[in-house]
Amino acid sequence: MKKFEDRHVRLFISSTFRGMHEERKVLVKHIFPEIHRRCAERGIGFTEVDLRWGITSEEVDQGLATPLCFQQMDHCQPFFIGLLGEYYGSTILPDQIQTSCAEHPWIKQGYLDRSITELEMTYGLLNVGQNRSDTQRQAFAAKSLFYFREPHYADTQPENERALYIEPSAENSVKQQNLKQRLRTHDCQITEYQKPIDLKDLVLESLWGNISEKFPDTLTPQQRGNFDHDAFAASRQRVYIKRQADFDRLSQHAQSTDTPLIIHGESGAGKTALLANWAAEYQEMHPNELVFWHFCGSSPESTDPIGLIRRIMLNLKSHFKMEEDIPSTAEAMFAEFGFWLAKAPKQVIVIIDGLNQLEETPITRGWLYSIPIKTRLFVSTISEKELPIDWQRLNLPLLTEQSARHALITEYLQQYGKTLEDTPMQALLDHPKTENPLY
Repeated sequence: MKKFEDRHVRLFISSTFRGMHEERKVLVKHIFPEIHRRCAERGIGFTEVDLRWGITSEEVDQGLATPLCFQQMDHCQPFFIGLLGEYYGSTILPDQIQTSCAEHPWIKQGYLDRSITELEMTYGLLNVGQNRSDTQRQAFAAKSLFYFREPHYADTQPENERALYIEPSAENSVKQQNLKQRLRTHDCQITEYQKPIDLKDLVLESLWGNISEKFPDTLTPQQRGNFDHDAFAASRQRVYIKRQADFDRLSQHAQSTDTPLIIHGESGAGKTALLANWAAEYQEMHPNELVFWHFCGSSPESTDPIGLIRRIMLNLKSHFKMEEDIPSTAEAMFAEFGFWLAKAPKQVIVIIDGLNQLEETPITRGWLYSIPIKTRLFVSTISEKELPIDWQRLNLPLLTEQSARHALITEYLQQYGKTLEDTPMQALLDHPKTENPLY
């Protein structure tokens, strides 16, 4: 099993909100879904940070919006998209200066009259701020993608909407042009476009090229076999509310000689997340043991039992340096499977999530019974039909406590640099379906 914390891309989107909603909508609807798809195929996590919402009005009033944006930029380094039209944007208000500049005093040194958007780009490019090294700034300039919209775009819009795209202040218009020129002098990747929908073709390959350069596809055949399962587990580890009693029950089973453990619960109750998070913690505490996981439904091949058996044997051979060759036929693999597990010199943990989705073939019927007792077997399912009645059971309850649901929502939104106002938060907590973590 492998963690993917170092295979995650966070992309910060910088622009004024006024006059740029259509551009951001194109990114969200037409570009990011395809980026998510390509990243998933390569085992890369992808998170876009679009702060059109997610900073509360209270945080804005306190002057926290700008430092929160800088904080998210640090987490996203060096992936950044900057969108510039003619409208310059708002500046830090006088009563927000003290809080906004507390950790970033450089803003007071000639930047208080600059827009929030310019401050974001300045923070990325220039020698300002305590958290940005020269290497980071060079990477920012090399990897950031900037898009300048045609200056006369407003003329193509309905008359009652043109004001959204026009900068009314002559002074701010000069600042906007100076900002664009400064970006050009830093050799940033700048592309000019006519209208928002043009970004659909202009952004995708450039962004994917940057991601591919950072994460080239160099997986070995065994890594490719484990790939979808490791990435799937990682996606369930980013947001998780731990219930210690459940972890203790799984750990107790790992150290016992009991019959296999069935984790049962309705769809979305958190069975996958429990196994993915417990297994990662257990592996860290027991590095010499082999912890193997298989998530049925994580890929088209994941429901094939022969493929699962082969994956287990490949991981046994690699982890314990076994010299035997893996049998070439399905019949031989099935016949030798139990012996391979029995020869393992250390304990083996086998986790099969979504057992009810695993296909059954004439060759593999009853294959679970060939797993020796010393191999600790964990299976999760929404249906216990045809599973032995003497196997252990752990029923996973829903999130009935509002405090647990609140923590889950909060942690989920923090991935995107967002928080939720009290009213919509309470509306979510009061909805009965939020007892289901997947919902």
